[in-house]
Amino acid sequence: MHTDQLAQARLAEFLARGLFSKHVAKMRKVYTSRLAALDEALRNNMPEGTRWTRPEGGMCLWLELPPGIRCQRIADPRERTRRFCCAGTVLLVQAPLPNTLRLGFASLDEKQIARGVATLRNLLKIEMRKRQRGVRRAERSRVALV
Repeated sequence: MHTDQLAQARLAEFLARGLFSKHVAKMRKVYTSRLAALDEALRNNMPEGTRWTRPEGGMCLWLELPPGIRCQRIADPRERTRRFCCAGTVLLVQAPLPNTLRLGFASLDEKQIARGVATLRNLLKIEMRKRQRGVRRAERSRVALV
């Protein structure tokens, strides 16, 4: 078993022509811009008590929600939110943190990122209002992030 020979030949030609380094340079600019858009959107939209760190590599950012907000209420796997965020409890095997989200930015453009963060803000506001009113049961979200 091996990869398609035509695909191998095309990749070899792509590398031989020096196109790979050009592609990498282009993609670094694209992903740097998307990460900057995500960071700016979070700074402008997240409530007090929300924290995140800019990654040094990779295509995801870890977001820590305000204390008491559980990620499952925000990143319902049955919703389209999976395209933008994933509950940290699903990804951390040891000592999962119930108030963390992994936000991916690789497949979204800057406008989609801004819309996703605005929707995330709205979902957080709903959950925070429920906490203030003492509501224990969260209703299933019907809003998709993108």
